[in-house]
Amino acid sequence: MSKQINERSIAIVDDHPVVIEGLRTLLRGTPGISCMHDFSTGAAFMEWLRNNAVDIVLLDIMLPDVNGLELCKDIKRAAPDTIVLAVSNQAERSMILQILRNAPAAIS
Repeated sequence: MSKQINERSIAIVDDHPVVIEGLRTLLRGTPGISCMHDFSTGAAFMEWLRNNAVDIVLLDIMLPDVNGLELCKDIKRAAPDTIVLAVSNQAERSMILQILRNAPAAIS
C-alpha cells in the first residue's frame, strides 16, 4: 500500500500512558494520519528513529531519561524534515522560550 501525499505518520513521546492514550484517542480517525507510534522514553524513540521515518513528533519536554529540549535537537539532527511539537504542562515563560530557541538551532 503506497502512502498518499497528504498522509502523515505521527510519533508520541511521553512517559504518561494516560497522555499517550488521550492523544491517540484524539487523533484516531483523523483524515491525513496514516499511522501512530508511541514511546515512553527518548532513548526508545531515538532507537526506533534510526531505522524509521516519521513526519510529526509530539514530544513531552519532561521525560524520565532525557531532557526533551535536548531530545528535540537530536531529532532534528537525525531527521531534519521531521516536525517536532512540544507537549508540556509547563506554563513558565522561560521554558517556552527555551523550547522555541532550541528548535531552530537544531536545524542549522
